[in-house]
Amino acid sequence: MENIGRKNTQLILSGNIPKALLSLAIPIVINNFIQTMYNLTDTFWLGKLGTSEMAAISLVSPLQNIIVNFGQGITIAGSILISQHIGADDKKNAKSMANQIFVCAMLFSIVASILCILFSPFIVEWLGAEGTVKDNSITYLKIVLADLPFLFLINLFSAVHQSQGDTVNPMKLNMLGIIINMFLDPLLIMVFHWGIGGAALATMFAKVPCGIIAVLSLFNKNNEIHIVLKNFKFDADKIKKIVSVGLPTAIGGSTMQFGFLLMTKNVLVYGDGAMAAYGIGNKLNGIITMPANTSQTGSFATGYAPIKFLMGNDMLRRYVHWPCIRIAELHLIYAEALCQSSRGSMDKAIAQVDIVRARVGMKGLAECNPDKNLQSNKDAFIEELLRERACELGMEDARFFDLIRYKRADIFEKQLHGLFIYRLDDNGVRRDLPWRGNDEGKMAYPTHFEYEKFELNNPTRYWWTNGFDPKWYLSPFPSTEVNKGYGLVQNPGW
Repeated sequence: MENIGRKNTQLILSGNIPKALLSLAIPIVINNFIQTMYNLTDTFWLGKLGTSEMAAISLVSPLQNIIVNFGQGITIAGSILISQHIGADDKKNAKSMANQIFVCAMLFSIVASILCILFSPFIVEWLGAEGTVKDNSITYLKIVLADLPFLFLINLFSAVHQSQGDTVNPMKLNMLGIIINMFLDPLLIMVFHWGIGGAALATMFAKVPCGIIAVLSLFNKNNEIHIVLKNFKFDADKIKKIVSVGLPTAIGGSTMQFGFLLMTKNVLVYGDGAMAAYGIGNKLNGIITMPANTSQTGSFATGYAPIKFLMGNDMLRRYVHWPCIRIAELHLIYAEALCQSSRGSMDKAIAQVDIVRARVGMKGLAECNPDKNLQSNKDAFIEELLRERACELGMEDARFFDLIRYKRADIFEKQLHGLFIYRLDDNGVRRDLPWRGNDEGKMAYPTHFEYEKFELNNPTRYWWTNGFDPKWYLSPFPSTEVNKGYGLVQNPGW
């Protein structure tokens, strides 16, 4: 594991970025697909038994996913928090965080398993199941919920390994489980004729050996990050971090699955056949969208991360005082007015911009652009002013309206780029290790960088693929107002 993690770390820090992303993402995509195969394998073999069994597994799967998704908030938080300590070269706290995550996750899985097994008959009745579908749903649900502790052991194994850059071994562990499940499903369902209970038992029996392997690995002292429960005590600060990082993920995933649960409740009204078909469709849709969900690069797609309003952990999930308008914007607005006014002065307009630049030690606008004749070229000044506003007022809801105001379809349709940013030493050679601060014994503060420009071609990261429509320069009037017939005319194109 350490060799894989170290190799991926070096690839991220000093190798080809797309290759690094693929080396990490592909095993995760495969791993997610493998985990989906547990339920999909059950679905395949139960489909050979009849509609009732298919309807039952489709009905209760969202409930199972609610519990699993909520618990995964803990393990996802673990992967993030452990990796942060590893990145800070703080192995002691990384191990301590792993201990806290392990205990929290196992307690949650055991308590959730017991409570859900006890209340499963009432939940199935609330969903509206009757007769054979009800009996099958309760049977399947009780058994698959009993394997929650083993599932969480596997997820903890994945979290600890992925936090160290190893996404391959978690994939291998889940591959072992699905191979066992694919062998046991037809054996227990078709040979032993255990029906839907056989499908659930096949899933549980497949996770038991994987859970045992996970425990042996997690407690293996030869691993750099391992679990040590001797003299364990709950750490309030670490628990608080786990909750603050994991709870939003847990709520987000569980809320979506709760929506699916309500949908299954409504679909069941139309009969067992409709329920079975709906479940099959959902599983296929999940497989189709899985690669996109796993490989999304979010705000880092360009090589930049927005941290303008980042207040640190002390302000995590607290309200931020949003700047509706501030003095720097007033200077820039005044500069634009001076430029556009017939009684204005270009020199005075430039002076207003220079006030904003001067507060951070930047040279004057005209001084930095001697070839643009800003004192006499109004169009050139407006172009620089728009750029200045984009830099100063980024993430403050200004850029969109600036481009609309000047009808800049050319910028809306402009090809976006990102940057690969590499840190260099004094000799211009890329450094392989991340900078960890300029404390004694650490590397000096980085001052030299190398940049590689690349086109941002991921279609999920921009919305103007088919061209900017000029009608967007003006918003539409409400159709209810236009239809009142007092002479209000709708804006063009709407």
